[in-house]
Amino acid sequence: FVPFYSFCYQNEHLTPGNETAELDALHLRLLAGLPRFKSDASARHRHLLLFPHEFWDFPSWRITAAEAQLLVVEANPLEWWPTSEGQMARHCMDCFSPQKDVVLP
Repeated sequence: FVPFYSFCYQNEHLTPGNETAELDALHLRLLAGLPRFKSDASARHRHLLLFPHEFWDFPSWRITAAEAQLLVVEANPLEWWPTSEGQMARHCMDCFSPQKDVVLP
């Protein structure tokens, strides 16, 4: 279990404006510090990552931690997508895998 509550960290330590990029970098550093996670790709599925919000503030999870099990409160979280006017939020329809992930409503 990787117990990182990003919202609590964000409220205490980050200045509004670039939170997603900063939290993404923080998640990457956290996972890089887990010896079994970084050295053995086959062991990643034995890690449980917590996403306790509707917006998953770890955009790199698909690249870095897709094999891990996810404990989430939203099976279709919001993701930011680029548009001609900037960005818009939309629900991700393939982020949750019922074969390995757990949703707590």
